Amino acid sequence: MENIQEDAAEECNIRLCRQCIDNNHPKEHTLIENVNEEENDETVQNELDILRNRIESLKESISDAMNNCRTMRVRIQTRTQEVMVQIDQGFDQYRAELRARRADVLNGLQQEADTSISTLEAQLQQFTNVSDRLAFLRKLLHPDTPWNIKQYIIINEMANDELTDYNSLHLEPTVAYDIKFTRSNTNIFESLGTLTTSLHQLAIQAPNPLQEAASTAKGPSTSDSQSLALPRQIYSSEVHVDLTSTSLPECPFLVFGKKGSNDGELHDPWGICCNKLGHFIIADRCNNRIQVFDADGKFLYKFGSEGENHGQFQCPSGVAINPANQIVVCDKNNHRLQFFTMEGQFVDAFGSKGWRKGEFMFPWDVACSTLGNIVVSDPHNHRVQLFSSTREFIAEFSAKKEICNFPFKYPRGVCFAPGGSVVVSDVANTSIDGI
Repeated sequence: MENIQEDAAEECNIRLCRQCIDNNHPKEHTLIENVNEEENDETVQNELDILRNRIESLKESISDAMNNCRTMRVRIQTRTQEVMVQIDQGFDQYRAELRARRADVLNGLQQEADTSISTLEAQLQQFTNVSDRLAFLRKLLHPDTPWNIKQYIIINEMANDELTDYNSLHLEPTVAYDIKFTRSNTNIFESLGTLTTSLHQLAIQAPNPLQEAASTAKGPSTSDSQSLALPRQIYSSEVHVDLTSTSLPECPFLVFGKKGSNDGELHDPWGICCNKLGHFIIADRCNNRIQVFDADGKFLYKFGSEGENHGQFQCPSGVAINPANQIVVCDKNNHRLQFFTMEGQFVDAFGSKGWRKGEFMFPWDVACSTLGNIVVSDPHNHRVQLFSSTREFIAEFSAKKEICNFPFKYPRGVCFAPGGSVVVSDVANTSIDGI
């Protein structure tokens, strides 16, 4: 009998019977006859397969959700940069319009002042003429003047006539100058533009992974069994952000320029960059000049000529804009950098031919960071040099220096990554290097 109870307890343990304790099967527990062990194993296996499938489905859903978040983060960062440029362009336009309006107001003020001053100067001249005439009459009427009676009579009549005329002379200034500048009561800043976004942050309730779920397996089951209930999908809501598509068009949306040396024509253009207004600044290498075009590709102005003096170039290659809104030109064959205002006025230059710090051998490209640091590719010295915003040498990167082990060989293109690191186009090694 004891053997039968032990067998029954073992059978119940296989079925995870909660009423079996210490392998002692209670008498009141009825033994289930004719239990098919193979059927039980298949049922358990099916339940495990279902759980594994649900876990895999959940993992895939989470992976997709993570990828969507990363993509959205990149799109928001990209769009934020685009909107920053739009804001700068808008406020630059506002500043230009304000400067134009200020010039109009000042011009009107100056015209009013010039008119009033001209009127006063004419009145002053009239007073001067009358004063001179009165002095002359006073001299004629002086008692010591040897006039005869007839002459005195004539002079007396003349003086009386002139004094009568002068009695009607307007002695007050003919100009009442009372010009005011009254500011508008309207807050113009409220109309300068608004930032709108359709970004909605939603609080999403995470599902409880430990919840009871009805078993979908076929076969017998106990009502008090516990199982790990995992959701088949992540419950979420869409977050909508008004983002402009960053996908590349099938063909260029803007093409301008042709080979030549006239305004708007180019001969082997190399470096290019854009300012805050969206204008294109192009190093017109073989024409030894810099040309500036508007956002629609229309020629605006140019500066520079062939030579070695300040403001002249020998095959300019790279161009960049620094935080001071200056154009930085890599004057390749003059082995130097030159700095210009946005209008093309020379500001500064540094560099000379050589291999020491701050010297160059045909510098190729230049880039500026948001902090004003300057990076220059020095290909024939097989290095990249870094300078501060005040043109002070900071570091160089080459295979010959301990600071960098990259085997640079004719590095050319350079730029700053968002994190402040430098990206280098290593031509002869056919690689892109980050430092």
